Amino acid sequence: MLRLEQCQQVITLGRLQMVVDKLKCSLDGIFG
Repeated sequence: MLRLEQCQQVITLGRLQMVVDKLKCSLDGIFG
């Protein structure tokens, strides 16, 4: 099993990925 710290890191990375995806979508909407 993953330790709690590792799980939190994975969750944080997931959130960052979501934010990046949203930014990419926004940029596509502006420049696309």
